[in-house]
Amino acid sequence: MPPSLLSNALRPALWGALGIAAVLAAAGRLPTAGGVLAGALWNITNLFLLQSLALAWGREQRRRALTLLLVKLLLLYPAGLALALSNKLSLVAIIAGFSWPFVVLIGCAIWSGRTASSLTGTGYTPVPGTGSEESPRG
Repeated sequence: MPPSLLSNALRPALWGALGIAAVLAAAGRLPTAGGVLAGALWNITNLFLLQSLALAWGREQRRRALTLLLVKLLLLYPAGLALALSNKLSLVAIIAGFSWPFVVLIGCAIWSGRTASSLTGTGYTPVPGTGSEESPRG
């Protein structure tokens, strides 16, 4: 998965989670709205840090990668545990919010795949620099 796909999916995931939470809050379901928003924000942060960590590691920026890993392990994961153990928010809503960025990511992947195949007209997307630029039919 190209890094740009993940980057392009995080912003719509955030706006979608905000929209879902706003609709739930307007309906008077505040614990559910808070759970969806908290779960989505946790996962969006996690995916952002994971992408940043992978890019830093790939660019030989080991100190930055270690810092990002420590942030994930020492701050983000305990916050997730505290969120899951909280009795103030709906656990089902937290899990739904946590799943939301994956739904958006899959949607973005399908959309970009359809867009790429419609541009080539074959359903085949060549990968530059790998020798796959030639037609798969020969």
